[in-house]
Amino acid sequence: MSGKRAFSYMRFSRKEQGRGDSIRRQTALRDAHVTRYELILDDELHDRGVSAYRGKNAMVGRLADFLENVKAGRVPRGSVLLIESIDRFSRDEVTKARDLFETILRAGVEIHTLSPERIYNEASLTDSYALIGMVLDFARAHEYSQQIGSRLAASWSEKREKAKLGKPMTRSAPAWLRIVEGKWEVIPERGEAVRLIFRLCADGMGINLIRGELERRGVPAFGRSGEWTVPYIAKILSSESVIGTLQPFRGTDPTTRRRIREVPIENHYPAVVDHDLFVRAKVAMRGRRNKGGRVVLDSPVNLFTGLLVNPKGRAIHVKYRKTGRKNARTFAILRDQKSGLTYPLEAFEGLFMNWITGVPVDSLTGTDDTSELGKLRAERDRLTFQIQTLTDRIGSAGGDQFTSFLDLLSKAERDRKSIVERIETLETQTPLAQGMTDLGSAWRLLQSASDDEAKRELRHKLRGLLRRVVKKIVVDIGNEHRFWNHKSLGITAHYEGWKESVVFDPNETGSNAHNGVKVVATKNGLAAFPDPD
Repeated sequence: MSGKRAFSYMRFSRKEQGRGDSIRRQTALRDAHVTRYELILDDELHDRGVSAYRGKNAMVGRLADFLENVKAGRVPRGSVLLIESIDRFSRDEVTKARDLFETILRAGVEIHTLSPERIYNEASLTDSYALIGMVLDFARAHEYSQQIGSRLAASWSEKREKAKLGKPMTRSAPAWLRIVEGKWEVIPERGEAVRLIFRLCADGMGINLIRGELERRGVPAFGRSGEWTVPYIAKILSSESVIGTLQPFRGTDPTTRRRIREVPIENHYPAVVDHDLFVRAKVAMRGRRNKGGRVVLDSPVNLFTGLLVNPKGRAIHVKYRKTGRKNARTFAILRDQKSGLTYPLEAFEGLFMNWITGVPVDSLTGTDDTSELGKLRAERDRLTFQIQTLTDRIGSAGGDQFTSFLDLLSKAERDRKSIVERIETLETQTPLAQGMTDLGSAWRLLQSASDDEAKRELRHKLRGLLRRVVKKIVVDIGNEHRFWNHKSLGITAHYEGWKESVVFDPNETGSNAHNGVKVVATKNGLAAFPDPD
């Protein structure tokens, strides 16, 4: 037996066991066995925090890799797999655990258990006593895991029922809450910080800007790092615990290694953010996806980030130029990357905002989303019931049925998430007339503001309002002249199911002139120039 290659496999179910005696004990047994049988230790295979119940460690992790290598012939015949005991290898159903065990033996690889010390090889497949002993060991391992699983399931089921009554499941809590006399209580200054984060997000700030704003205002951080970080702010913004909802989990998906969600428990925590603000912040975050651009905390707030396109549907970017040799200054311009045409951002902003806030509110229309919302809510409720049913069945399923239920659960959760996002978008979609009124009020406040800090906050609010009301802005920069103040400018603002168009011509003046530029073409619902749609 001298000189055989050995592969040491160690496993424990919970990562906390890594801080205990498990690894030391398994290592001591292995080293003594390697010395006694003069084996050559080739590799150490560790599955930390991976359960063998339902064969999870045979699907993901280091044992799964080893099994794949055995099947592919990459593990030489005569090699040895070292395991502390049978239950380290598998706690799955007896037939499935035995099949995996025998697959290794048929490939000419021996399996040595260290406690009790036993050696299994190809000859063991025809040894009745060895087979009976192996089957009994697998049966005991599976039965033990079943008993533990049932006890834990009953314990957590009881805790979940208590959680529905508002009683804490554990002492672990969101950082803005504490337990006082067995009940949740909001830590006042932390609750206010969470509300500020959601208000800033809903008003148009991205996570980087929120972090800078919190630091600028001197808001004390309460994460583990002791400072505000982008991941922690993102975690707060995505957590439903701020509206009082507890998200319980049951087990882990062995393929994705993600925890399996159960049906949320509403009103478990005291809410620190109202539902309307929570949803508006979520929709605002989704609206900022893939908008790109650098984050410069002290730069002016661009009201139109991610909204501007040319008539061909290509994005129009904001660029910065310097002008003048003496008293040089930097100013922002809109640049059509396709045509190379430019227009000053400040001039565009004034023209657009004065035009859009001057459109008569009673002339606006929009789509009726009531019917769509009803259908979406019914489908959401159906999927919620399906998810609960599948979650309950997973607890008692095994093998192929367990994997099948996981696939169905993943699909149902993806479908439900997509529908919930659409519902939230429709629910927070500002009615067109109300949105235009809010835009007009914020724009007038900005024009009259004198304090830089107030201006910055109002610009963030305006940007958020624009994104809730306007879906995109098509800009057509004229090429009649080299200088911008002689160029025409076409604009189409797209709303939900509606659009409004205008062309500004600097060569026209008169009583209808708008900021010195006359509106020579305006149409409700029709573009006054080629439109990408």
